Amino acid sequence: MFQKLLVLVFVLLIGCGPKYLKKTALLAYACRVEKAEKDSISLLDKLGLPASMIANRTGIYSLENGGESFVIRNWLFENAQKTLDIQYYMFLRDKTGLICADYIVRAADRGVKIRILLDDATAKNGSHEIYALDAHANIDIKVYNPGVKLGSVFMRVKKLFTTPWHFHRRMHNKTLTADGEVAISGGRNIADEYFDYDHRYNFRDRDVFIVGRSVKAVTASFEDFWNSELSVPYKDLSKKTQARNFDRLHAYVCDERNYSAEMKNKVKNFPARFKTLAAEFVWVNNVSFVSDMPGKNENKKNHEGGICKDSLYAVLKRAKKTVDIQSSYLIVNDEQEKVLTDLVKRGVKVRILTNSLCSIDNIEAFSGYQRDREMILNTGIEVL
Repeated sequence: MFQKLLVLVFVLLIGCGPKYLKKTALLAYACRVEKAEKDSISLLDKLGLPASMIANRTGIYSLENGGESFVIRNWLFENAQKTLDIQYYMFLRDKTGLICADYIVRAADRGVKIRILLDDATAKNGSHEIYALDAHANIDIKVYNPGVKLGSVFMRVKKLFTTPWHFHRRMHNKTLTADGEVAISGGRNIADEYFDYDHRYNFRDRDVFIVGRSVKAVTASFEDFWNSELSVPYKDLSKKTQARNFDRLHAYVCDERNYSAEMKNKVKNFPARFKTLAAEFVWVNNVSFVSDMPGKNENKKNHEGGICKDSLYAVLKRAKKTVDIQSSYLIVNDEQEKVLTDLVKRGVKVRILTNSLCSIDNIEAFSGYQRDREMILNTGIEVL
């Protein structure tokens, strides 16, 4: 009996191993990884955007399709010449995460300086291979507000007893900036469910593709977070010595069962596709990129509020005819109820589109909406 139990435990331990890379045989290359070469053609030139066109304007394109958003990210990884600044709440070690990681390593191989800032709350969600990138000489990784998943036991206990509210002080920024010229920002993290790769469900999310003047604001926000005392180098939080060999990662991405030739060709041919997208860009003189500061509301009363909240309220208060809100979660407190009610009283038509119980991924969030639904509808707001 004991021997049978021992065998069962052994089988379970094997079954709990990493899901992707450990199953990739180094001899099973489905393609050869071409030597990374650096060219002198800028991203804007490759996209056919003259400097005079974007000097004082910003071009914006809404990325509604997950697959297209994935292609554009990988094209930026593959064609950046100087820098990549990558900031995400979540960067998972699933198919899309490993594919992105492979592009990032190859960018670093050709001399691109890469900075990756990730939130500590998702640091151990199967992301060991992502953090292994920190071993590359041209890649630096920092972790925002460690002490939940990463860091010493002493750090975690100290945070629990001295500043317990810091456990929920998370960084939900999601930005990618290439060469300080092109940026993507919005609701997508790096994970299969954001790019139509998940077999169970996919999020209907949205990013904005940004070129021109406002990219500087995205870069400035990244610098604020990167240089914050809340952002700690990964090497200071982990005792593990990372390997500098990425052959297994390259082998995984070379296998067409993981990353099809069709998708690779879409990345390669993106400049041709961009000619069509360019006609759909909205060009404006002024765009505000809004982000809370590191620490958010540390110095505010009751640690409430922030730049994003203040900016949103300012926009709502200026509304004269309509307000359309699309949000995956809808949880309204007393203050927000008053803001929305005042809109309706002023004759502004308010419509809110949110998830149903069947489509939501967070039952706790839905329970908050269900609790407040009658109150929201009584204000005269239309909820879909």
